[in-house]
Amino acid sequence: MRANEQRLGRLRQRWAPAVTTVERTQPQAAALHRQLRTLQTRRDPLAAENAAQPAGPRCILRLDAGFSSGANLTFLLEQGYEILTKSANAALLTTLLSRITSDTVWTRVGRNAEMVCWPDYQLTTCPYPLTVGVERFHTPQGLQYAVLLRSQPTSALRGWFHEYNARQTVEAGIKQSKTVFHVQHPMSHSLIGMQIQLAFTMFAANFVHWAQMWMRSQVVETPGSPVRGLKRIKALVRVAANSPATVEHQTGQTLVRFGPTSSLAGVVIGITLAAIQLALPLFGT
Repeated sequence: MRANEQRLGRLRQRWAPAVTTVERTQPQAAALHRQLRTLQTRRDPLAAENAAQPAGPRCILRLDAGFSSGANLTFLLEQGYEILTKSANAALLTTLLSRITSDTVWTRVGRNAEMVCWPDYQLTTCPYPLTVGVERFHTPQGLQYAVLLRSQPTSALRGWFHEYNARQTVEAGIKQSKTVFHVQHPMSHSLIGMQIQLAFTMFAANFVHWAQMWMRSQVVETPGSPVRGLKRIKALVRVAANSPATVEHQTGQTLVRFGPTSSLAGVVIGITLAAIQLALPLFGT
């Protein structure tokens, strides 16, 4: 009898903290159940979309580091996108650098850049595993590091490095839309008028990029360094388009010869045209 009473006393001592633990964890358990229902609600339509479209189109998003939050990565992955991005998380860089030892094999991916990567890496902010890579740059100020993220496994680190950095073409276009081709003062206050103006601005931006590649192939004479101005879009729009030049018509060809007072002095561009639009007087009588 006495043994049973002692056992009952021990059980009561264990029961009291157990009840306290249950009471303390009930709000957390309720929150987890709510989160589970939310995730299930989000998962069901995604699963239905996957079943209805088993072979969806491949779409790759190259994101700047400012858009690489866990919430953004989670949403984009669940929408079916392939992701190439850079991490701005200093703690992640520190964690990955701790994995690197003197035996780590680096792969050269650029003139002064090397990389090493780990597949199936689990971030604390994203439920889906990613491939992470550490970039190492040799600079006059010493070694500098950065972290790349991608949703697909890869062994071609050089291809990954150049594929992600190709986003600079897109970023250059965004910058040009704010500076070179910037619509600072819309000439219309109507919705359709502003849409037309912006459409023409985008057309001009694309046309100038096409014309740049074509025009560089038409240069027939150049003194050297001035031709570099033909490689930069801003220089073409702001400088070359406003530089004095003479137009010389020869048999089957038209030459545009930039004047000696222009920044493109000595540059001659040969243009073969089937038709030429003559200048029309603005206020002719």
